[in-house]
Amino acid sequence: MKTIFNFLLYLLGFFFILGGFMTLTEGQTVPALFILSFGILLLPKVYQEVKQKFPKIKKLYYITLTIFTFIFGMISLGNKTLEEIENLKQTNSGVILSEINSGKIENNTGKIEETLNALIKRSSELIANGGINSIKAQIEINDKFINENGTLDTKKLNSLNSGLKGLLETLEKEEKEGKPEWLFTAFKDKLTDEVKEVYYVTSKNSVEQKFPYKTTNAQLVVRKSKSNLDVYIKIQSGQILTYNRTATLRFDDKKAFNVGINGSNDSDSTYGFLDSENKIFEELKKSKRLRIQIDLYQNGGVVFDFNTVGFKDALIKNKD
Repeated sequence: MKTIFNFLLYLLGFFFILGGFMTLTEGQTVPALFILSFGILLLPKVYQEVKQKFPKIKKLYYITLTIFTFIFGMISLGNKTLEEIENLKQTNSGVILSEINSGKIENNTGKIEETLNALIKRSSELIANGGINSIKAQIEINDKFINENGTLDTKKLNSLNSGLKGLLETLEKEEKEGKPEWLFTAFKDKLTDEVKEVYYVTSKNSVEQKFPYKTTNAQLVVRKSKSNLDVYIKIQSGQILTYNRTATLRFDDKKAFNVGINGSNDSDSTYGFLDSENKIFEELKKSKRLRIQIDLYQNGGVVFDFNTVGFKDALIKNKD
């Protein structure tokens, strides 16, 4: 009988010790210490030592066991209840967001504040990473909510909604015209100390070439300073023919025209410098597309297609 009793004490002791550690991992230090202490006191060896010093502990033991069991049960139940409440909150938020996204906004006192917070959260997410269709739908929902709740403080939602409208306008423009692809760099001439600005864009297409040359795209480069302007085309592989040659340019759907093309000072045949730089420069500021035909060694005339949207904006952005 005594062996069974000791076994039960060990079992209960380890149970409470384990429960104490679990409670400790959840950040509840004080309850964890109580549970751990009680679990240790339940161990037969510890219990015998305590009983020798306190002979009346046997009667108190059962009372203490009952109290600690009750406390442990309440803590466990409390944790479960808190978890259920948190899950319920998340579920409710999910339902509200679902209603918002489907256009079903419930205009009642109980949900109105929660709906506003959900709208603010969703709008912030879309500003950070939203597509055109999602943003359009959210703007419509926000407008409806703001109009139906004129007495509510919707300043933050109004501000976010304005941001969404601006973002939508930009995204729609980029979708229609093509995303600006101009890159910019600048350097100082070591001899003259003059700053040279370089704007460049890569062709949308590549062309295949006969052996030993590889498939290549092209870069259209505008290099400008206060005293000079160059417009040239650069390929990755192959040779641009420039001697007694011309390049044909066509901006948007305008009539194509020819300009002279020249080699670089160091005879690098991957470069072709275009004449009529000022004309090309002005056309680039108002065009969306430029096609350039040049002659490549052993590969004849090839056409490179460039998206030129945003060149004027790039000039303004990087203006001294």
